[in-house]
Amino acid sequence: MAAPAAPDTSEAPAPAESPAELPEVAAGVSSWAVAWRQFRKDRLAMFGVALVLVLGGVAVFAPLLANGRPLYVRGYLTDFYDADAAAFADWHRRLIHTVQELRAGVPRRDLEATERRYRLYVEGLPRVLQRLADNLPGPLREELLTLRGQYTALLAAPRSDIDLDALDVLGQRIERRFGALSLSSAYKRAALPLLELSEVFDAVRDGRETLAARDATADERAEAKRALAAARKDARRIAGTLAEATLSVQTFLDATPRDRLARSTGALCRGLLALADDPQNPSLD
Repeated sequence: MAAPAAPDTSEAPAPAESPAELPEVAAGVSSWAVAWRQFRKDRLAMFGVALVLVLGGVAVFAPLLANGRPLYVRGYLTDFYDADAAAFADWHRRLIHTVQELRAGVPRRDLEATERRYRLYVEGLPRVLQRLADNLPGPLREELLTLRGQYTALLAAPRSDIDLDALDVLGQRIERRFGALSLSSAYKRAALPLLELSEVFDAVRDGRETLAARDATADERAEAKRALAAARKDARRIAGTLAEATLSVQTFLDATPRDRLARSTGALCRGLLALADDPQNPSLD
């Protein structure tokens, strides 16, 4: 007789859950409409769409909002200023040389190119001076514009009547006064004369000692006098250069250091001029 079958103790499988009911779609509604209805429920997505539309509108209509006026930048634009200052110094020298060439006579094959260079310099140099003046504050700007008017008036004369000596003097004056109005150039121009002071003082000290020595020969005394005469010229030249160069440095300083520099420079220049007048009397200390 067969054994009875063991009872089935395994649990019956749970009935499968019915899937979530999909939203009812009305007849005649497209899938795009259904997707848009679902998309509108996502606030972050709607914010992104709105932001894209706003940025796109700004990009499209921004040209219509511009007034068309150019932008101007005023201030110490040292890179542009240095470039224009160097351009003026270079073109000024080239203009003098070109006028001298035309007056001396140039070969026919080079005449047209030389005249074209002359017109370029005559038209371009006043523009360079105008750009330099536009980068300067009020008093310096007015000073440079005055010199620019004088420079332009000299260029307005016929080529054969241009006073090259007066033009060269005026160009060098502009270059010395305004070519150093960038901070690095100003300090360099002010420091260079100071480097020569030790040589002048050494020459004056040696000359004094030679003249004061009882055993100095006549040739040594004559050489000492020549050295003192040369030191007088150097002292006067350094005083003039230093006084002019420190004016450029003072442009970049506040009131207190500017006054202090002016007083120190004035005292040093007065001492140098006294040394130039009589190299045997002023104290070198």
